[in-house]
Amino acid sequence: MLIAIALYAVVGTLLPDIAYLAPGQLIIGFFGPWIALLSIFATYVSFRRWQRHHRIGRLLATACAAFAAVGSMGVVASQLSAIRATGADVSLASAFSVLPQAHRSLTPASETYGSYDGRPLPLAIYPTGRHSALSPVLVYIHGGGWISGGLRQRDFDMRWFADQGLLGVSVEYTLSDANRHHGDLTQAQIGCALVWIGANIRKYGGDPARIAMIGESAGGNLVINVGYMANQQKLHATCPGQVPRVSAVVALYPVIDVADFYRNGRGGFPIGAKVMAGDYTGGTPEQYPDRYAAVSSAPHISALAPPTMVIVGSHDTLVPPPPAFAFVQKAREAGVAIQLITIPYAGHAFDFMPGSINNQLTRSATLHLLAAQGLAP
Repeated sequence: MLIAIALYAVVGTLLPDIAYLAPGQLIIGFFGPWIALLSIFATYVSFRRWQRHHRIGRLLATACAAFAAVGSMGVVASQLSAIRATGADVSLASAFSVLPQAHRSLTPASETYGSYDGRPLPLAIYPTGRHSALSPVLVYIHGGGWISGGLRQRDFDMRWFADQGLLGVSVEYTLSDANRHHGDLTQAQIGCALVWIGANIRKYGGDPARIAMIGESAGGNLVINVGYMANQQKLHATCPGQVPRVSAVVALYPVIDVADFYRNGRGGFPIGAKVMAGDYTGGTPEQYPDRYAAVSSAPHISALAPPTMVIVGSHDTLVPPPPAFAFVQKAREAGVAIQLITIPYAGHAFDFMPGSINNQLTRSATLHLLAAQGLAP
């Protein structure tokens, strides 16, 4: 069983375009060092058994375990090399102590920034515990294809950032579905959350003049769009008040071109890109080109955009990286201070396991970007 799991993880990482193998990327992304170590152990055990009884089945098991060991070590080494080249602080030893994101001991403060259709729109706030000065604010927008997910899905990460001195705020927004299409609403709701943060975050020790945003996948799309529009004063919030300026944006494997995302037939995920983009916009790119343009990121590029970091996986089949590469190039040409980090062999959601080497990259690289923009705790 161990050999089968390790082999599935490695093959899925190397050949993610094959249906139902892509989840192997997550196994390596989350548990890569463990997969490598256990594969080496399995190779040794299988080989010793083959030495005692020269059976073809044990020789085959040894070969599979050896392939998993070499493959997983190669992937982990390649990712570590790419991560360390960015200057991020990553500990291989710490990657053996991974944790799930959610835990009942993590209880952020709760506030309501607005409502929609009779339902409150909540914020989760992660205070720093520091009282000597106002802290920079890191606003998290969750992913989930605009149709799923929730504001608590990066609990451990937001608590970690708060422990480093960044006041964390996670924003909920109204999800779309087959009957309710909120592509024209979601960005404005997040604008309302920023209005609330600008007016109220001081009571939690946050500095409304130093706001950064971070999000993954659909949330990566939203932090780029909202942050870029806010700084152009083109973000029309669903509530009255001043939308504060955004000082920095971190977008993790973002959906940059929603039409391209819709047309992507790959992925290996239970819910496909067509469902996500279609539910969000209400139809196809051919039916609603203006809707797709409004929720895509390139139209919002301007020289007023906040400094931006885009982190993608080279083997992401749900949100392939070429649109992100094109976006970064176009943003640079417009004068945006933008950085691109590409993680080899990584698929979608590769950083989601707290403590993993890729999760350490997200945390460390975010801190480095914020420090460079005067947002150090």
